[in-house]
Amino acid sequence: MLCVNFNNGKCPTVFVGSKFLQLWDGSQWVNVTLTAYNYDDEILNVTDYILYYRNSNNNTWFDGERSFYTYDKNTLTETVTQVKDGDEWVNSSRSTVNDGEFEYIYLFQTWNGTDWINSGRWVYVYRKTTGVNEDVRPLVFNLEQNYPNPFNPVTNINYTVPLVQHITINVYNVLGQLVRTLVNEEVPAGKHSIQFDAAGLSSGVYYYRVETGSTALTNSMLLLK
Repeated sequence: MLCVNFNNGKCPTVFVGSKFLQLWDGSQWVNVTLTAYNYDDEILNVTDYILYYRNSNNNTWFDGERSFYTYDKNTLTETVTQVKDGDEWVNSSRSTVNDGEFEYIYLFQTWNGTDWINSGRWVYVYRKTTGVNEDVRPLVFNLEQNYPNPFNPVTNINYTVPLVQHITINVYNVLGQLVRTLVNEEVPAGKHSIQFDAAGLSSGVYYYRVETGSTALTNSMLLLK
């Protein structure tokens, strides 16, 4: 593994972990997805490979998507996402953070085949409030893991938006088919919570995705009945 952005030019210890998602088919556990992680002991660089399982009758894993996370101490400064195109990984999107003393910029970019092209950004300006010792920190667009998870049949989804804006939250099945729209409206800045009732749906993996005009975040959840 090539070591970059490490202190004193030293390569820290690298750890490897993995996480399987399995469903019970009535007689045995069947693999659905595998997420493999590489990270270093100083938490400066984290790589998250997401591999999708082909089917229950074929023990072949195939690559779907991977993301590279770069940290400065405990602060995430860059995320690069790639998708598989044949036998090659191809850049898809990138987000970077520039956290200055009184300015915070969250930049979104897409790959045009040769270079990163700006697509949008959040720019926040803030200051210390008179008489208050703590900095006034901006809200950041975020989608949390649903809870409980696995669930049956109701779960909660929390998300945060930094500004008043129109958002949508949709739920999809593993085939990418839309099964439910939870939110499709303008919401105020702050942290919000929405409840998803999966009554009438079959057990399995579902994906929930929050979208604004400039970005989107997706998480998976498991319905077990």
